Amino acid sequence: MSPPSPRGARRPVPPLTVPLLRARAERHLERFVPTEAQLRRVLLRYVANRQRRAGGDAQGAAGGEGDAQGTEAAGRAMVEQVLADLRAVGLLDDRKVAEAWAGNLHRRGLSERSIQERLRQKGLSAPLREGALARVEAEAEAPELARACTYALRRRLGAARPEARRPDDRDEARKRREKDVAALCRAGFSLGIALRVVDAADLEALREEAGG
Repeated sequence: MSPPSPRGARRPVPPLTVPLLRARAERHLERFVPTEAQLRRVLLRYVANRQRRAGGDAQGAAGGEGDAQGTEAAGRAMVEQVLADLRAVGLLDDRKVAEAWAGNLHRRGLSERSIQERLRQKGLSAPLREGALARVEAEAEAPELARACTYALRRRLGAARPEARRPDDRDEARKRREKDVAALCRAGFSLGIALRVVDAADLEALREEAGG
């Protein structure tokens, strides 16, 4: 049995291995549903933190910058191996992640532009984004109109505004209509769709007609 470390001494960091890194990845997958790009960032950050903790002494003993670069390259290689292993067994599937996020954002009433941008920020490629959105929209007659209706219902715009908050004055009503149209346009919907939604007498009926 090795003697205990002196009080206050930092424990040596165990060497980074592929099984250790995969265990870290699987723990992350138990809590989240990341894209490959997101999981890669998580693992690279984990590798960098471990190397910072262990690196000072190890790099000094091994001879400096060139050895440090080799360690970083080895860490990146292990990350790519773990990602490949997870893809091979189906634990990492960007197509399924893209479809899940696209469906969720579609149901929340985000515009196509907003959905595409959210998926892009998650590191999903254009073909994956477009394919996922196409599958989500497959059964809708007018998916963008349906999403705009959902957005208006959620934000209480147009006919969704409670009776008590609808202005009686004609000028005030016109200003409110303009603000509602502007809100939909800022959310990424076209002016034509925004006008149709704000002027609709029954948003639920319009959404149903659009296939939402």
